[in-house]
Amino acid sequence: MEYRFAPAGGYEDVASGRVLLHRSGQPPFPARLALELFGRARELAPKKEGLVVYDPFCGGGTLLTVIGFLASAPVALLAGSDLDADALRTAEQNLALLSREGLLRRRQRLEALFSAYGKPSHRVESAERLAARLPAVPLPTRVFQADACAPPCPQALELRADIVVTDIPYGRLTPWQGEADDPLPALAAQIRAAMAPQGVLALCASATQALPPFPGWQRLQKQKIGKRRFALYRAD
Repeated sequence: MEYRFAPAGGYEDVASGRVLLHRSGQPPFPARLALELFGRARELAPKKEGLVVYDPFCGGGTLLTVIGFLASAPVALLAGSDLDADALRTAEQNLALLSREGLLRRRQRLEALFSAYGKPSHRVESAERLAARLPAVPLPTRVFQADACAPPCPQALELRADIVVTDIPYGRLTPWQGEADDPLPALAAQIRAAMAPQGVLALCASATQALPPFPGWQRLQKQKIGKRRFALYRAD
């Protein structure tokens, strides 16, 4: 696959488990792919600045946090939801790294681990480099509990998201939760209700999962990359 918005190399600082917290049981989302999907979605969106970016399967929040560190300039709000309350606590911790206070607390924790147990010092060095990426004004973030396949909750409806970027559950580690019998169309309908006009959805899945057209959406791109595939849609 041709990466047009995410050059090769240089993503170790935002690798899950280094400075960003990794939640056991959830596969890490590749940072380079997160940046590429955001770039493609922004290219297709009618709005280019002041973007509300939403992940309805945010898990530990790593995908949103990567966007916050690597592509914060056009973003006005990063919002994430999940049905798993434990995952949301990790997401809150990761998104807190986008503030100087939150990143300082994490750096102090990494320094303490290095002193006590000889944990690799490159984690502290990564925190220092990430601090240099922080904007002068902290990026607003929001996290709330919701079933992505149920009728949209008030918190989702009020977002009016310009871009949705999400990695849908698959496999043994991240099974679907919630009540929907046919989760993908239910997910598309929920997201459509929470989006601004002409909003763009970047949907990522395993390579074995189909990402078909959905009512209310125009599918603009689809591609396979390694063990994943993705598709980009614009709301009709």
